[in-house]
Amino acid sequence: MRALPTASPATANRVKGAVLEASVDREIDAFIERRAAKNGARRPEEAAYAASVRRYHARQRKETRAEWYGHHMDHAERLERTAARLAASHRDAARKLMEES
Repeated sequence: MRALPTASPATANRVKGAVLEASVDREIDAFIERRAAKNGARRPEEAAYAASVRRYHARQRKETRAEWYGHHMDHAERLERTAARLAASHRDAARKLMEES
C-alpha cells in the first residue's frame, strides 16, 4: 500500500496562512457590521431603499389628502344645496301661515 503524499512545509504554511486570513477577514467583517449596527449606520442600499419608501409614503399621503379634500368639498356643496332648499321650504311655509291670518 502506498502512503499518501504529504504537502511540503511551504505548502502547508500557505494553506494555514490562507485559512487564518479568511478567519481574520470574517472577524473584521463581523466587527464592522457590529460597529455599524451600534452606530445606527446603514449600508448604502438600505439607505436608498428607506429613502424610496419615505418618498412613496409621502406621495401616498399627498394623494390621500387630495382625495379627502375633494370628498369634503363635494359633501359641503351637497349640504349647502340641501340646506338652501330646506330653508326655502320653511320660508314658504311661514309665508303661507302669515297669509292665512
